[in-house]
Amino acid sequence: MIYGISSNRCPICIAPPDQFGELLNASYATRPHPTHAAAFHHSDIHILNSHGVKNINNVLWHIPIEPHEIVRPDILHVLLLSMLVHLMKWVQEFLDHVGRLTIFDHTWSRLSPFPGFSRPNKAYRSVSQWQGKEIRNLCHVLLAAFAAALSQTSDTSAMASQHKVLCHNAILCV
Repeated sequence: MIYGISSNRCPICIAPPDQFGELLNASYATRPHPTHAAAFHHSDIHILNSHGVKNINNVLWHIPIEPHEIVRPDILHVLLLSMLVHLMKWVQEFLDHVGRLTIFDHTWSRLSPFPGFSRPNKAYRSVSQWQGKEIRNLCHVLLAAFAAALSQTSDTSAMASQHKVLCHNAILCV
């Protein structure tokens, strides 16, 4: 037994296999990543094999932190997505209220590609599930598409005067 890892343990986790899936109060030590990285760099295949670690070049051997510390929820990312979902619900309801939702869809589907932005394949309301790339694209052009939909005057009915003030404030808000 080396580093507390017996031969009957899983090569991925040092917890006993019969306890997988159970959330117990017992905490298990993390794998000795620095030891494994050093063994890889020194081509010590015996130590790697005895710990159940594959002898392949892995990006994790070259990072200065423990791998288990990499995957952590990014609170700012979650907040951004939540705020964006709320904003887009509000934008859609506002555009529907002022009668410009169809124009926004048309503007959205006719955007031109540019570096860092891929042209949308569908109208805004036709997208049923947003992927990361689509959300990133939305963030790049949301304000421009929103302002264009609110300011377009050709081929549409005239906007009521009370809506014009609301539209100006909505653009500032977005």
